[in-house]
Amino acid sequence: MTREEIFSRVLELAKKATPQVSLAIEKGFDGEIGEDTTFKELGLDSLDLTEIAMEIEDGLDIVLEDETSAVRVGQLVDMVEAAFAKKGGTP
Repeated sequence: MTREEIFSRVLELAKKATPQVSLAIEKGFDGEIGEDTTFKELGLDSLDLTEIAMEIEDGLDIVLEDETSAVRVGQLVDMVEAAFAKKGGTP
């Protein structure tokens, strides 16, 4: 799975985990959600991020480490890639 595919999957699971992500997209979030988009820009707090991380872990069968330290979407994608590497495989 490419980084772009992981990014898409992370967004998909984030939308499933918390309505704020979908709401931000529907309201025409100022710009496209990209790797540099912060969770604060999306109106998310640490509890939302924990819910997103749990959805990602369940959906991808991985364990994320210190997911609440992520500030940007790209950092969460980095953590997903690291989790797959640690698991010994690719997504």
